[in-house]
This record gives sequence, structure tokens and C-alpha cells, in this order.
Amino acid sequence: YEAHKYNVNKIEDLIGHLGYILFQRGPRGLMALKRTFMLLDENADKKISFAEFEKMFKRYRFNLSEIEVNNLFNYFDKDKSGFIDYSEFLNGITGELNDFRKNILKQVFQKLDKNETGFITVKTLRDCYDPKGHPLVRQGKRSEDEILGEFIDILEYHFNLLNEKNEDNVDINEIKIDFDEFCEFYKTISVSVEEDKYFEIMVLSEWDI
Repeated sequence: YEAHKYNVNKIEDLIGHLGYILFQRGPRGLMALKRTFMLLDENADKKISFAEFEKMFKRYRFNLSEIEVNNLFNYFDKDKSGFIDYSEFLNGITGELNDFRKNILKQVFQKLDKNETGFITVKTLRDCYDPKGHPLVRQGKRSEDEILGEFIDILEYHFNLLNEKNEDNVDINEIKIDFDEFCEFYKTISVSVEEDKYFEIMVLSEWDI
């Protein structure tokens, strides 16, 4: 993402601007946006009205004008129902993981899914993650504890959000994760990594592949 002047009435410019803000705020910024949505989505239908949409941006301090908020909502409200699907909105801003990144994550998932059940757990991710090979650790820019702490924070935040409205109150460590859910988790991390090659080096080193 690159910072640039944008036309408030041109949706591509506005989406690019929001993508840039998320890139600057990193994984924690994206998690905060998800958290705000979860709090506003009281009936847990993963849809948001215009009033909730507007409130979300105010809470998140995107500092968008009324025109910009209206333009965004109208763009994502494809069927003009007065609601937008939150996942579609978020994917429209951050983009989907490309095939290159998914293939990298597939290698990691297959390594962690030792019994080939098609699932891993949060505990597996927590226990197997190793930050010592992370590029920033190797370069001396961050400590292993810092990288590990950030990963655990994002891991717990992400799956606690999913578990909050689970009536069975499942232990977060025992939550089963399939490959699609693993990719969804890593999308939060991916948003702050602009280059595919860096993503490859970072992810494979974190899981000793």
C-alpha cells in the first residue's frame, strides 16, 4: 500500500486509502476493527447496518467524512438491502490471500497436522510457533520474546473473538482449526506484510520449514 491523495467520490481511491491505514496499523489495528464490529453486531449475523457501520468508523477513528462513509456503505451494499456483509467488506479492504501465500500456509498446516485429521488446535499453534528464525529477530531489530508475544496476542485475540458468542464456552486452546480458518487467522498477519517473498521467508522460518 502507498499513501496518496484520493478522490472521496472514487471508491477505488477510498478503498486504497483504508488499506493503507490498515497496513500502517498492522495486525493489532485489524484486530481492533474486528473487535469493534463484533461488539456492534449484537445478533451475531455478521451483517451490519448503516448506523452500525458509521458507528464502527467513529469508534475506530478512521476520520472519514459523512460522504466517504456513505460511498463505502453503498458500494458494499450490493443488493441494496440496507446491510452489508462484514467479511465481504473486510476482504474488499484488505484483499484475499493470494495463491502464493496460501501455498506457503498449506506447507505449515500440513506439518502441524501430523495425524492428517484436517484440523489443528490453538494449542498446537501456541506450542509449535518459534520466533528465532523470524527475519526481524535475525536482523537484531526485535527480540524473540517480542515477536512471540505479538504472535500470541494476535492468536488469542482472533480466536477469543470467535469463541465469545459460543454458548458451549469451549476452552480456546482446544478450538479446532481447519485450513480455511488457519488462512483466515493468517490474513490478520498478512495485511502488514506487503511483499510475497518476505511473507514466505517469515512464515517458513517461524515454523522451521
